[in-house]
Amino acid sequence: GGPDYNTTSGNLCNIRTPSFYADSLFGTNGDLKTVASQFNACSKGKLQYVPACSDASSAECAQLDSNVLFANGVLEVKIDNNVIGMASGSAVNLVTTAANSILNPIGLSVTSFKQHMVILPDSVSWGGAAAWAYRPGTQSAFRSSYADHMGVQVHEFGHNVGLLHSGYGTGSYNDHSCMQGNPSYGNNGPEVCWNGPNSYTLGWYKDYHKDFDPVNSNDPFHGRLVGVGDWADDEAVVGTHYVVVKISQSGSNDLFVMYNRVEGPTKGVNFFKNEVMVVEGGTDGRQTWLQSHIPAGGEYAIENFSGQSRTLVIKNCRQEAGAPDYSEVYIALDDGTGVECPAECTDDDSCDDNDMCTVNTCSAELGICTFTDLVCDDGDACTDDVCDPITGCSHTKSTCDDGDVCTVDSCVAEVGCSHESIPNCAVMETGQVELTDTIDLGVKAQIEFTHTYNDPVVVAFINTRNGDESVSPRVKDVTSTGCTIYMQEPDHQNHSPETVSYIVAEKGRWELSGGLTFEAGSHSTDRARGKGMNFEGDPISFSASFQKNPAVLHTLNTNANVDWMTSLATSVTTGGFQIAQEYAETSTLNDAVTIATETIGWIAFETGTGINSGNQFIIGYYDDGVSNGVDQTQFIINLEGHENPPDIVVAVIGENGRDGSWARGSGTYSSTNQGVYAEEDQRSDVERGHVSEPFAWASFDTGSVVFGERTPTASPSVSPSSLPTISPSSSPTEVTPSPSVSPSSAPSNSPSSSPTKQHSDSPSAEPTLSSAPSETPPNAIGETGQVEL
Repeated sequence: GGPDYNTTSGNLCNIRTPSFYADSLFGTNGDLKTVASQFNACSKGKLQYVPACSDASSAECAQLDSNVLFANGVLEVKIDNNVIGMASGSAVNLVTTAANSILNPIGLSVTSFKQHMVILPDSVSWGGAAAWAYRPGTQSAFRSSYADHMGVQVHEFGHNVGLLHSGYGTGSYNDHSCMQGNPSYGNNGPEVCWNGPNSYTLGWYKDYHKDFDPVNSNDPFHGRLVGVGDWADDEAVVGTHYVVVKISQSGSNDLFVMYNRVEGPTKGVNFFKNEVMVVEGGTDGRQTWLQSHIPAGGEYAIENFSGQSRTLVIKNCRQEAGAPDYSEVYIALDDGTGVECPAECTDDDSCDDNDMCTVNTCSAELGICTFTDLVCDDGDACTDDVCDPITGCSHTKSTCDDGDVCTVDSCVAEVGCSHESIPNCAVMETGQVELTDTIDLGVKAQIEFTHTYNDPVVVAFINTRNGDESVSPRVKDVTSTGCTIYMQEPDHQNHSPETVSYIVAEKGRWELSGGLTFEAGSHSTDRARGKGMNFEGDPISFSASFQKNPAVLHTLNTNANVDWMTSLATSVTTGGFQIAQEYAETSTLNDAVTIATETIGWIAFETGTGINSGNQFIIGYYDDGVSNGVDQTQFIINLEGHENPPDIVVAVIGENGRDGSWARGSGTYSSTNQGVYAEEDQRSDVERGHVSEPFAWASFDTGSVVFGERTPTASPSVSPSSLPTISPSSSPTEVTPSPSVSPSSAPSNSPSSSPTKQHSDSPSAEPTLSSAPSETPPNAIGETGQVEL
């Protein structure tokens, strides 16, 4: 637009009508070579461009004012700004706003359509580019003198579908066998498709792809490559012919081999035509580079291929015309004896590849050996069938181990593995141990579990207070049959003998025969909280929600840190909680603290009381609102129902106190009561006053074995909400006309006027978009116990 809208010079206005552009894009008035026709031909209809308002939006489009110049998907927009010298991106924003002012009243916008291009006058500042596009994206922009050129249109729309440029030698656009180069800027051509990496990425020929890993394959590749034209004419046969061969190699890029046949949708190829092209690239639309073009009888060799001492050889053995035309390609690693094209086979015996895991077949029609994987299935569902290239098939009896200690694993040949539930299967136990001193004095207890577990966790608590110094329980070396339990003071000193209770539980979610549910798991983390720090734990999600907030017990199950450490859980809800390590006041905020990763075992119990196999249990949590530090008032847990002092584990499940704390017996311990303090360390000061904290507990009659059944839920996990997300991005990409093939209407080839590649990091004036542009009968499920340290 501009003040002189009626000018036909092209400097202030576009020089063509909407009908003209519609014809050049979609062939609506007889143009046979358009962006729509070329994409349709190269993809055989898998990607079609149709004019806007020719689909579900037609009803809305019919409401357009009769004065609006709209023809077969092309909308003419007038703006009142002078765009001479204006950055193309700014002009695009003006046009988009104007277009939306027309479309919005009928319930549409430019984003209602899959893709849109903006055609601007040549007088807009293009930075030397003929056009640009977002990769991937929905928008492209063209200077009017190039907007009807099929080669430019296809190239820019290629950016929109995610492809970058195709280079050769030193020029990033110089692979002219691919439309992401710049093979021509002619109005009606060229009729060219895409190179190997881009064709593989687009996926139109995926049934005719071949993935070949020379380093890890026992056989070379030997096959027939056909061009896109014969594929489009349905002359190619799946399994016999290939359009693209991807050769895996070390590094970020692979090699892609393709027959550059001049025929059909690629009849406009005039660049190494009818040769085998080897192009380096990826499967994500990145920049590609032509490495070699191999004529019939030629080869391309890559020394020290993929970091190996061997040379990869790609040979174009011969080319034949027919239905289809093909190029016979042989790809192999040279073991020092040379690589030659194989002679045509005469029978299956002549195809021996010295691999007992392949079926070797000679195709009499093709004269080419094929090697298919040998099926080693012996019809027995109770064997693992594998194949060794030297010895052939073997059939090993399957263990059928499902990793569940509460099932009997067996196998029937006709149906395979079965897993029968075991009544009274132990998956939890409790106990006690007496510990005479701390780990720093060499005292620890090796606990042998009463039962064997598959993947247990252990939680522990010091019931007694024979020594008043701060001390905490620790667990390490957890196996299926036992663990090590010990005490440690924050200042690494000796300590009086104490009684420690522990609970061992199989990971998973279980329903007690006494009526309660619990879930056990573990989490490894290097996240830790110290004095004065806000608690930020790792979020843990239960495999299924509890009906009410559970009692969560937790203990470190490893000993990776050099210094003292404990654990802390907070924010307990029906769906999960947060967990981390806790080093309290053992280090100040100014100290350089190096935290090693530790594994924290945890058990979440539904609260309540009951009897399980004759054993009393009491489970709960509470915050009495009274300061429960060692210098203050003990928290009392009512244990009435137990005949003797039970195995009880208590844990802090809050962070009300900023100095950090953990649960420790206060000295009151009997069959009716367990006293608890929120224990603090005395590394930085001697006081151990502490505000009230919520305590969680689970008590069982001493030496209990707990019975229940597994609930069919998934394993607990770190909450997905804590995981990072990746936002896609893209940047505008543009095309530069090739001076050697510029049409007469293009700008001159002089440096001052010839279109040159514009930087992909577009200026701030470029378009503003909302996204960036270019887991039976009742089973025992645990046990409890105590140990004296």
